[in-house]
Amino acid sequence: MHSRKIHLAEKQYDMIDGKINNLDRDWAEFLDMQRQTAIDEKNRLYEAAAELEPSSLKRKPASSRKEKKNEDYKAIRMANISDMPIDPNEPRYCTCNQVSFGEMVGCDNKNCKVEWFHFQCVGLTEPPTGKWFCEACSQARKKK
Repeated sequence: MHSRKIHLAEKQYDMIDGKINNLDRDWAEFLDMQRQTAIDEKNRLYEAAAELEPSSLKRKPASSRKEKKNEDYKAIRMANISDMPIDPNEPRYCTCNQVSFGEMVGCDNKNCKVEWFHFQCVGLTEPPTGKWFCEACSQARKKK
């Protein structure tokens, strides 16, 4: 009777261990899928930003350029918000270490560690004209 209980306990342990291993594998796959989704979103935003640059080279009246740029930034921001599912593990941005909200500006340094900043955190009230670099990247560029 005693050995039968031990055998039964070992079988249950092995079964639970197998389930835990399956959960670990599924969790790793889920995290990989989330990382890939974030990378795809980042690439989509870079492509959208790259498409904006050539149009800014054409000379138009300043008010027209400003309106067009504001529309483009709003379109990117709204696409970003509507495409992203609500996720409790949403990445943090900016010097304030908060999730994406409101109007944000991307640092033009492709190696920027933070990448995106809230307008109010960096003292902006409207999208910058031309390239924009965060404080850390600006200082690093000056040192070169």
